[in-house]
Amino acid sequence: MLSNDKIKSIITSQKLLSDAQMKDVDTHIAGHGTSFETYILNNNILTEEKLYQAIAQYFNRPFVDIK
Repeated sequence: MLSNDKIKSIITSQKLLSDAQMKDVDTHIAGHGTSFETYILNNNILTEEKLYQAIAQYFNRPFVDIK
């Protein structure tokens, strides 16, 4: 599992969310004890595929959808 900061860094570097969206997510997770990843997936801010493609690209690994 990646840290919230690492996921934010990946999303920011690939411009998947705007600054306003990032701040909004930060505000929501601050008092709820949920992870950044869980929040953006559960609230359909990013799809699993889009997020995990970005993470794979960041680590220079191929993305494989096994669903």
